[in-house]
Amino acid sequence: MGSLFSKKKNKETPKKKNDQVQSTAPAKSRVNDADKSILEIKMRLKKLKMYSDKLSLEVKGQNEKIKELLKESKSRAMMALKHRKFMEKQVEKSYAAQGILEQTLRNIESAQMDVNIYDAMKQGDKVIEELHKQVTLEQFEELYERH
Repeated sequence: MGSLFSKKKNKETPKKKNDQVQSTAPAKSRVNDADKSILEIKMRLKKLKMYSDKLSLEVKGQNEKIKELLKESKSRAMMALKHRKFMEKQVEKSYAAQGILEQTLRNIESAQMDVNIYDAMKQGDKVIEELHKQVTLEQFEELYERH
C-alpha cells in the first residue's frame, strides 16, 4: 500500500549517442510590442469595467441604506448621501477612463492598419518598378508605332 502513495524516484536514462540536443535559442515570436500593449490595455479595461460594476452595485445598495437611515438619524443619512455622491463620482471617473482606453485601442489598431497599408503600397511600388524595368518606354513606343 505504501507504493500507492509514495513518489516514484525518477531514474535518469543514459543518453544515447544519437540523441540530439535541443537548441536553447529563443524561438522567434509573432507577438510584437504593439500586440503586447493591446493585450495589456484590454486587461486593464476589463479590470476597470469590473471595478465600475462593483461601484455601481454599491451605489444602488447605498440608496436603500439611505432610506433606512432617514428613518433613524438625519446626520447618518447625510453622511451616507455624501459617501454615495463620492462613489458616483468614482463611477463617472471609471467610465471616463474606459472611454479613454477604448479610444487608445482604436488609435493603435488604426495605426497598425496604416502601417499595413504603407507596407502594401511599398511592395506594390517595387513590383511596378520591376515591371517597368522589363519593358522600357522606347520598346512600348516602337510596338505602338507598328500597329
